[in-house]
Amino acid sequence: RSVGDVEQSCDVSVVLVSRGQERDFHPDSARVLAAGDHLAVLGKPSQMQRVAKGGR
Repeated sequence: RSVGDVEQSCDVSVVLVSRGQERDFHPDSARVLAAGDHLAVLGKPSQMQRVAKGGR
């Protein structure tokens, strides 16, 4: 799953991907996410709930 997939399916903006010591501010939509990545996203509360549920 990519940053773009999350943004499109949840209607949010991903502004940060954190992986270990690495921080990627305003990541490219093609960036592939991995288990354990932490995301900072902008959106409405209902959209945040969708992100928390894995886009469902």
